[in-house]
Amino acid sequence: MRSVYLDRKNKLWLGTWGGLNVYDPEKDKYTSYLYDRKNPSSLSFNTVTSIYEDYLGNIWVGTYSGGLNRLKPEKNGFIRYNNDALNPGGLSSDMVYCIIEDPENNLWIGTQEGLNLFDRSKQKFKSYSRKDIRDIRIGNDNTLILATFSGICIFDTKTKSFKNYHSPQLSSFPVSQVLLDKKSGHIWFSSLGGGMGYLDPRNSEFIIFTEKEGLPTNFVSSLIDTDDGSIWVSTFKGISKFNKATSTFENVGRVHKFPSYQFYPNSSTFLPDNRIAFGGSKGLVIFNPDSLLKKRMEPEIILTSLKIDNKEVTTGEVSSLLEKSIAKTDQLFLQPDQKDFSVDFAALDFSNPGGNQYAYILENYMDEWVRIGNNRTISFTNLNHGNYVLKIKTLGALANEKTLAIEIAPPFHATWWFKTLIIILVLSLLYLYNKYTFISVQQKNALILQRLKMKNKQDFNQMRLRFFTYISHEIRTPLTLISDPLQQLVRYKKDHKQDHLFQLIDTSVARLLRLVESNSRYQQTRRGHVKPSSF
Repeated sequence: MRSVYLDRKNKLWLGTWGGLNVYDPEKDKYTSYLYDRKNPSSLSFNTVTSIYEDYLGNIWVGTYSGGLNRLKPEKNGFIRYNNDALNPGGLSSDMVYCIIEDPENNLWIGTQEGLNLFDRSKQKFKSYSRKDIRDIRIGNDNTLILATFSGICIFDTKTKSFKNYHSPQLSSFPVSQVLLDKKSGHIWFSSLGGGMGYLDPRNSEFIIFTEKEGLPTNFVSSLIDTDDGSIWVSTFKGISKFNKATSTFENVGRVHKFPSYQFYPNSSTFLPDNRIAFGGSKGLVIFNPDSLLKKRMEPEIILTSLKIDNKEVTTGEVSSLLEKSIAKTDQLFLQPDQKDFSVDFAALDFSNPGGNQYAYILENYMDEWVRIGNNRTISFTNLNHGNYVLKIKTLGALANEKTLAIEIAPPFHATWWFKTLIIILVLSLLYLYNKYTFISVQQKNALILQRLKMKNKQDFNQMRLRFFTYISHEIRTPLTLISDPLQQLVRYKKDHKQDHLFQLIDTSVARLLRLVESNSRYQQTRRGHVKPSSF
């Protein structure tokens, strides 16, 4: 089912790879339209990519490579509009992806090679740009929102100008559908390979959700917005419900046994009874969004295996880390060299196998939950020693958690006793160093003091010698001055009565001179000037 459209009479138009079909619920009747090369009023090509009803009741049908067709009310024949190199008023391309009418009843057609405006009075087209346009929606203030091959454009119908928005994550993928959220102003989009998300045109910021956040696949075909704040999403791998408030996905499991799990762009609609229809590779899937995913308790999560250094840990062995099954283990003790490990888990949900999405967090190591889609293995590499808490949960309104406490023992150099030993050793070395440094300083100071005392003694002796030398010199001079005159007095005396007095004086002077001379020789001997001799 390549395209789906519900007209004002509640007729359901179905575009397929093999023609156009319309279902009339009042008559419970199907009518088919096929390409007939002999009939120029037949459908121009059997692969129908888009269907739209204008304000006049005309049904416009876009085809993959046959251009555009118009079916008038109550008529069975089509009027064809094609690309013609010789006709400047023709379509820009025969690859027609989308059709829409603006509030002023202007008809716009998106093709592989540009945006086209249809002039009803002249039955001609005016082309704008050469963009590959996959979807068109009515925006605010006379604008059109365009889904292009690598981004989103806003086209001003008055000024005929484009404003382009691009994201590196969408550069290689076509945007399949756009959707305006009038409350927030966000433009939601789906892409074939880049996931889904929204654009905030006020700051040009893209927020994108992929398999990492819970999508079943990054190939997203269609979006349908509902009043409960959810968006129903069709993909190449099934249907999902996105909660805009929590930014979480709830995937529809295969328990519902849909005829198809691969769905196509521009192939979705709301039915009159509020059911949703998605067109897929094997027909039309119709469901009630209120009952498809009934509230249920989230499935219990159990751990199924533990691997250390890529080797599975088993119970029952003497050296095993597990005393009991990992499924019944609440606390795990690991050795310092066992910091590379992985945990496998499963959700006990047999009604939705493969449909659950998971997230995990390792407390004391991570700050935020990590979404891992439907992957059921969590690995850690080169964790530091310490205490951690691993939490695993399913994504949903009633999330269920599995908790596993993990303790990684420290290596010997990080243990408390090793650190205490190092502190004691360092303190002992500091004590010994200070002790022997103090003793060495004492000995050094004693030696310096001894040297100072010896130097002071030598200085004192030198000073004493200089003093005695000076005194001896000072005494010798006056004695000499006394001795010479005395000798002359003795020589020339006339009265011999006083000879004994002169003799006494001379003897005393001579004795004093000998004492002074002896002292001088002693001082010279102390200085090392002469050899000692008897006096």
